[in-house]
Formats: sequence, structure tokens, C-alpha cells
Amino acid sequence: MPAQKGDQIRIEYEGFLDDGRIFDSTEQHGFPLKLTLGANVYLEAFEVALIGMNVGEEKVIRISPQEAYGEYLPERVETIDRKTLPNRSKLEEGTLIILTSSDGKETPAKVIDLTETEVTLDFNHPLAGIPLNFRLTLLEIIQ
Repeated sequence: MPAQKGDQIRIEYEGFLDDGRIFDSTEQHGFPLKLTLGANVYLEAFEVALIGMNVGEEKVIRISPQEAYGEYLPERVETIDRKTLPNRSKLEEGTLIILTSSDGKETPAKVIDLTETEVTLDFNHPLAGIPLNFRLTLLEIIQ
């Protein structure tokens, strides 16, 4: 019986970019992924692609940026005063930092440029604007 919405399943996956670079996989994590179809914990297009698969079936899917992490938005890049950041002495280009707002909300940002007085931060998701490919294998439908 094929996997249906509401089923708890176990899968192996490999996420890769158009140039073949792997950005995530169950192999990297060391164990299969267990999820409930339709719980919307993962990308909706990822979960929908698993519906109708049979145990042992493998498929390759492509998810557009709009269905994944959205388009890359230049307005999500901001330059701020370096003094406003904690641990400013440890900042380096390419570093991912977590900023906490006054209400406790955490927001990740990548340092893309810095001077003695300013830091330029990119608040876009690292995979924004990039189509994502996944190789999916359904291992088990848990009864």
C-alpha cells in the first residue's frame, strides 16, 4: 500500500544542488529520517512528493525556490553598527550568527562583510533563491 497523508514513514534522502553538491542527507546525520506525512514539519513539496510512494521506491524531485526557502531578497541584507553586536571581536566573513530580539526571537544571519565600524549581514536563508533536488527512498511505512 502506498504512503498516504497521515502515515508515519522512514526515509533516506540526499539533497543536492544543480551542480551536484550535496547540502544535506540522511547519511550525514547517520540515520534515516522519520516523519509523519502532512505534518508540515518539512518543506511541503518534499512531503507531498512522498505521498503515493511504495516501500523500496526511489524518486528524484526538484523543488523551486518559491516552494523551498523563497527567492533571494537583496533587501534582507543590512549594514549595522558593529558596536550593537555581542562578541564583535569574534566576527569573521562567512560566519553564521544568531541575533536575539528584545522579545526573545532568534534570527540567523550570515556575516558577508565587515569593517572596523560596520557589519553587513545577510538575513536570507542560505538556500534562498536556489532550486533544490532530492533523491528520496521510502524505507518503511510504520504501522
